[in-house]
Amino acid sequence: MDNISVDGRLQPDVNLWVTDYKFEELKGYSAINGDVIISRAGTVGKMCVLYTDYPKSIISTNLIRVRFGKDLLPLYFVSLMTYCKGRVGKLRTGPDGAFTHMNTGILDKLRFPYPPIELQNQFATIVEKSESLKTLYQQSLSELENLYGALSQKAFKGDLDLNRIPLEKVAEETAVDAATESADQITKLDGYSMSDPAEREQLIRWLFDAFITEQKGMSFSLDDFWHQAEIKVVDHMDEESPPLRVADYDKAKAWLFDLLKSGQAAQHFNEEKNRMELSIKQ
Repeated sequence: MDNISVDGRLQPDVNLWVTDYKFEELKGYSAINGDVIISRAGTVGKMCVLYTDYPKSIISTNLIRVRFGKDLLPLYFVSLMTYCKGRVGKLRTGPDGAFTHMNTGILDKLRFPYPPIELQNQFATIVEKSESLKTLYQQSLSELENLYGALSQKAFKGDLDLNRIPLEKVAEETAVDAATESADQITKLDGYSMSDPAEREQLIRWLFDAFITEQKGMSFSLDDFWHQAEIKVVDHMDEESPPLRVADYDKAKAWLFDLLKSGQAAQHFNEEKNRMELSIKQ
C-alpha cells in the first residue's frame, strides 16, 4: 500500500524483497506492467497502474490486482476512479474522500462510463504530455530554489554586491528583448506541426539554432536545450503528435557534434556542477 500515492501514482522506491523460491510459492499474487493495483485495507480504494523495471513483482494480500482487456486502458480507469470517487458507480466514500468498502465483489458489479478506445487513447496522450510538463516545471523550480539558496548564502556572507547591478535598466532591457524574441518566435514557428515528420524536424532544428544563438558566451549542456524544447513544442502538438523521443534527441546531439567538429563549439568539465558543458565561440 505504501507504493500507491493518494493521487494514483506508483512509488517504486518503497519495496520489499523475496527469494526466487518464495516468488514461485506466491506466484498467484504476481503482477505485470499494466495491471491496476487497488488497496482493500488501510486507505481503501487507493489505486495505481503498475509500471516497474523489475522483471518479477508480487502484491500483498491487502491489494487487489485487476487486469483489463484491450478495449479498456488502465490509465483511464484509475484516473476516473481517483478523481470522480463516489460519483462513479454509487460507491460509498468517507469524510476523507476514501472508499469505505472495496473488494472483488464490488468491482465485479461496478458500472462506469466506457468511452471508445480512441477517446481513451486521446486522454492518455494528454495525460502523458501534462505529466511531462509537470516534471519540467518541478525541475525548474528545484533549480530556482538551489540558485536562490546559493545567492542567499553569498548575500549573508557579504560576497554579493548588488550595488554593481543596474537592476532597473537590466529589467527594462530584458523585458524588451524577451518580448521581441517571443514575437519573432511566434511568427516563425506558427506554421510548424509536430505531427508531420518533415515539419517536426524543421521545428526542432529551428529551436536548436535559436537556443545556440542565445548561448553565445555562456556555458550549457544538451539537456538545457532539451528541457526548453519539450516545453516549446507542446503548442505545436495535437492528438496525433507523439511527444519528443530518443530519435529527436539523437538528431539534436548530432547537430551539436557538428558544431564541435567545425570548431564553433568547445567542450569543458564544470567541476562545481559535476557535468560536461559546452560553449559557443563568439
